[in-house]
Amino acid sequence: MKVVFLLVAIYCTIPCIAQTSDVDGNQLLERCSAYLKARDNPPLTAKEQIDAGFCLGYLSGITDSNAALKRDFCAPADATIEQFARVVVKWLRDNPAKLHLNAGDVSLTALRSAFPCK
Repeated sequence: MKVVFLLVAIYCTIPCIAQTSDVDGNQLLERCSAYLKARDNPPLTAKEQIDAGFCLGYLSGITDSNAALKRDFCAPADATIEQFARVVVKWLRDNPAKLHLNAGDVSLTALRSAFPCK
Protein backbone atom coordinates (compact mmCIF):
# COMPACT_ATOMS: atom_id res chain seq x y z
CA MET A 1 0.00 0.00 0.00
CA LYS A 2 2.81 2.43 0.84
CA VAL A 3 4.50 1.72 -2.47
CA VAL A 4 1.26 2.36 -4.36
CA PHE A 5 0.73 5.61 -2.45
CA LEU A 6 4.28 6.73 -3.22
CA LEU A 7 3.97 5.90 -6.91
CA VAL A 8 0.62 7.70 -7.18
CA ALA A 9 2.03 10.73 -5.35
CA ILE A 10 5.07 10.92 -7.61
CA TYR A 11 3.06 10.36 -10.78
CA CYS A 12 0.49 12.98 -9.87
CA THR A 13 3.01 15.54 -8.67
CA ILE A 14 4.85 15.64 -11.99
CA PRO A 15 2.11 17.52 -13.87
CA CYS A 16 1.46 19.67 -10.82
CA ILE A 17 5.02 20.99 -10.80
CA ALA A 18 4.35 23.04 -13.90
CA GLN A 19 1.09 24.34 -12.42
CA THR A 20 2.23 25.40 -8.95
CA SER A 21 1.76 29.10 -9.72
CA ASP A 22 -1.93 28.36 -10.29
CA VAL A 23 -2.41 26.81 -6.84
CA ASP A 24 -4.12 29.07 -4.35
CA GLY A 25 -4.79 28.91 -0.64
CA ASN A 26 -8.13 27.16 -1.15
CA GLN A 27 -6.48 24.29 -3.00
CA LEU A 28 -3.57 24.11 -0.59
CA LEU A 29 -5.95 23.96 2.37
CA GLU A 30 -7.83 21.06 0.80
CA ARG A 31 -4.66 19.20 -0.12
CA CYS A 32 -2.85 19.72 3.16
CA SER A 33 -5.99 18.82 5.11
CA ALA A 34 -5.87 15.49 3.26
CA TYR A 35 -2.21 15.10 4.29
CA LEU A 36 -3.12 15.69 7.94
CA LYS A 37 -6.02 13.25 7.63
CA ALA A 38 -3.50 10.68 6.40
CA ARG A 39 -1.45 11.30 9.52
CA ASP A 40 -4.36 11.43 11.98
CA ASN A 41 -7.23 9.39 10.62
CA PRO A 42 -6.57 7.09 7.66
CA PRO A 43 -7.69 5.53 5.36
CA LEU A 44 -7.96 7.99 2.50
CA THR A 45 -9.85 8.01 -0.76
CA ALA A 46 -7.79 7.93 -3.94
CA LYS A 47 -8.26 11.70 -4.38
CA GLU A 48 -7.18 12.36 -0.80
CA GLN A 49 -4.05 10.26 -1.38
CA ILE A 50 -3.18 12.39 -4.40
CA ASP A 51 -3.90 15.59 -2.46
CA ALA A 52 -1.79 14.41 0.48
CA GLY A 53 1.11 13.63 -1.85
CA PHE A 54 0.83 17.07 -3.43
CA CYS A 55 0.94 18.77 -0.02
CA LEU A 56 3.94 16.72 1.05
CA GLY A 57 5.84 17.62 -2.11
CA TYR A 58 4.77 21.26 -2.12
CA LEU A 59 5.77 21.97 1.47
CA SER A 60 8.97 19.96 1.09
CA GLY A 61 9.91 22.18 -1.83
CA ILE A 62 9.18 25.37 0.08
CA THR A 63 11.06 24.31 3.20
CA ASP A 64 14.03 22.88 1.27
CA SER A 65 14.28 26.05 -0.83
CA ASN A 66 14.14 28.16 2.31
CA ALA A 67 16.99 26.20 3.85
CA ALA A 68 19.12 26.24 0.69
CA LEU A 69 18.56 29.70 -0.78
CA LYS A 70 17.38 32.21 1.78
CA ARG A 71 16.02 32.29 5.26
CA ASP A 72 12.43 33.54 5.00
CA PHE A 73 11.64 31.67 8.20
CA CYS A 74 13.76 30.00 10.84
CA ALA A 75 12.26 26.65 11.80
CA PRO A 76 14.04 24.40 14.27
CA ALA A 77 16.26 21.77 12.69
CA ASP A 78 14.01 18.98 13.97
CA ALA A 79 10.76 20.47 12.59
CA THR A 80 8.85 18.05 10.36
CA ILE A 81 6.75 18.39 7.23
CA GLU A 82 3.77 17.36 9.37
CA GLN A 83 4.45 20.32 11.67
CA PHE A 84 4.76 22.66 8.68
CA ALA A 85 1.48 21.32 7.27
CA ARG A 86 -0.28 21.91 10.61
CA VAL A 87 1.05 25.49 10.72
CA VAL A 88 -0.07 26.22 7.16
CA VAL A 89 -3.52 24.62 7.58
CA LYS A 90 -4.13 26.50 10.84
CA TRP A 91 -3.07 29.80 9.25
CA LEU A 92 -5.32 29.22 6.24
CA ARG A 93 -8.30 28.36 8.47
CA ASP A 94 -7.62 31.44 10.63
CA ASN A 95 -7.34 33.72 7.56
CA PRO A 96 -10.17 32.75 5.18
CA ALA A 97 -10.11 36.16 3.48
CA LYS A 98 -6.67 35.27 2.06
CA LEU A 99 -7.52 31.85 0.61
CA HIS A 100 -7.57 33.29 -2.93
CA LEU A 101 -3.88 34.21 -2.72
CA ASN A 102 -1.04 32.18 -4.23
CA ALA A 103 -0.23 29.04 -2.25
CA GLY A 104 3.48 29.85 -2.10
CA ASP A 105 2.79 33.30 -0.68
CA VAL A 106 0.36 32.10 2.00
CA SER A 107 2.66 29.21 2.93
CA LEU A 108 5.61 31.52 3.46
CA THR A 109 3.45 33.97 5.42
CA ALA A 110 2.23 31.18 7.69
CA LEU A 111 5.72 29.76 8.21
CA ARG A 112 7.24 33.21 8.85
CA SER A 113 4.56 33.83 11.45
CA ALA A 114 5.21 30.54 13.22
CA PHE A 115 9.00 30.53 12.85
CA PRO A 116 10.27 34.12 12.73
CA CYS A 117 13.98 34.73 12.35
CA LYS A 118 15.47 36.61 15.27
